[in-house]
Amino acid sequence: MPHIERRRFIRRAISGGVLFSALAVLPLCVFEIFYVLGVRRPPLSSVAEGLAFAGHILVTLVSAAALFGAVQGLVVLGVSQLTALFAKRRLSEPRWMAWIYSLLALPGIAVVAAKAFAGRRAQLIPGKDLIAIGLGVAMLFACYALLRAVIGVRDRFRIRRWGPREAAILLVPLYLAALALYVADQRVLAGLYSFFHVGLALGAFAFCQAAAGALYAAYRPSARWIGRLAEPSLALLVLLASVGAGAWSLSRVSKSEALRFLYFQHTTLQSKALGLAASLKLVRFESARAAVPPPPSPADPREQLLPGPRRAEASLVLISVDALRADHLGVYGYRRPTSPRIDAWAKGAAVFERAYCQVPHTSFSVTSLITGTYVYSLSAADPGRRYTTMPDVLRRYGYKTAGFFPPAVFYIDRANFSAYERSLYGFEYVKYEYLDAARRRRVFVWLHLFEPHEPYDARPEHDFGARAVDRYDGEIAYVDRQLGRLLDGLRREQPHAFVALT
Repeated sequence: MPHIERRRFIRRAISGGVLFSALAVLPLCVFEIFYVLGVRRPPLSSVAEGLAFAGHILVTLVSAAALFGAVQGLVVLGVSQLTALFAKRRLSEPRWMAWIYSLLALPGIAVVAAKAFAGRRAQLIPGKDLIAIGLGVAMLFACYALLRAVIGVRDRFRIRRWGPREAAILLVPLYLAALALYVADQRVLAGLYSFFHVGLALGAFAFCQAAAGALYAAYRPSARWIGRLAEPSLALLVLLASVGAGAWSLSRVSKSEALRFLYFQHTTLQSKALGLAASLKLVRFESARAAVPPPPSPADPREQLLPGPRRAEASLVLISVDALRADHLGVYGYRRPTSPRIDAWAKGAAVFERAYCQVPHTSFSVTSLITGTYVYSLSAADPGRRYTTMPDVLRRYGYKTAGFFPPAVFYIDRANFSAYERSLYGFEYVKYEYLDAARRRRVFVWLHLFEPHEPYDARPEHDFGARAVDRYDGEIAYVDRQLGRLLDGLRREQPHAFVALT
């Protein structure tokens, strides 16, 4: 292919991709705006604020789609060139094109198959690796079949067997499918399993692109002005306008913590676009908390304490048990002997009759516990931000800190907790030897036990039956026995330690 003609093909591929994607995303913008304003109803103080809220969604999504379309256009051109290279006969072109696209989708298929078996329960399935491979192969062939169908529909429009009437028939199910995926993105497993929600958003966008493609293929032969839309000069203007408007919109959103909170709390597509921009370092979210003064020196709080009993050298021990129901403990009236050691310890402790977790998921709850903040809400305004933890504060006052917890505390919405995972919540040590050091000092220890969480393993030494609730009670009794050993050790080694169990 001559150099000049190659450049022309590249320009038209990029321009066509930019305009095609920018137009295809418009129905999704409509879905997002109307669903959020009509169903989620975020607290907007005025009509002007609502218009600004909707305007930023439109600008950000169209800008992101235009940039995505530029890349997509180059991919389509590359696949077309490879198809022409490998297909020896014209009739074999659809087959080759479908396989090339399927192979390009293979990394995404592999990620989905792996993520499907990443959970704790899935890890216990016999032969899970073979099942994951089988699932990946099935998804690859399903992708190929779907692409063959799409290419077949495109060819029917191209040879004019189908026209505007068939395109109109296709539009209804395609847009309904996109809307269904969008609503599922909003309502199904909200805030959990990011790969699942990214897949739903990409699927909704793909259906909208298919609808736009059907309209283009149906009306292109009779409406020459449609072909002129793909002119490189017009596409360049659209791309530049989209980039400029998108940069302006990101700048405005990055400076408004309240607006950012509303987007991450109520939208799906806009929140993903903002999260992607932040991860690519295209925008830096500003926080109203940035001006908070540094914490006082260790001497200040002691000077401000009211008169009363003091245990200045007491250690602190925080014990949390995952998925432990209060109504399955004897201290709260449960009839089964699931917790004799905890019950005995509680007789000399302050027992709270009402206690609430911030979010019914481990990652958010334990991080709220360790930071003293509403992590679920704050992560909506500033995803991935790390807040000061109890170990951070106590280390300033001379405490040695140690934490013992499984990696599962970071599994839910892992991207939001990567900073805590890297820093291990600010704990210094993760070995038991520091508790029994020859030179004892004040320590803060957090112990998180995971056993009562599903799946419920049978404990022969604590057999309450074969039902799920029986095995659950057995898990509690097992934890109670281990906690009894720990409490006995604390009485010997740290008799003045404060112990909190939750």
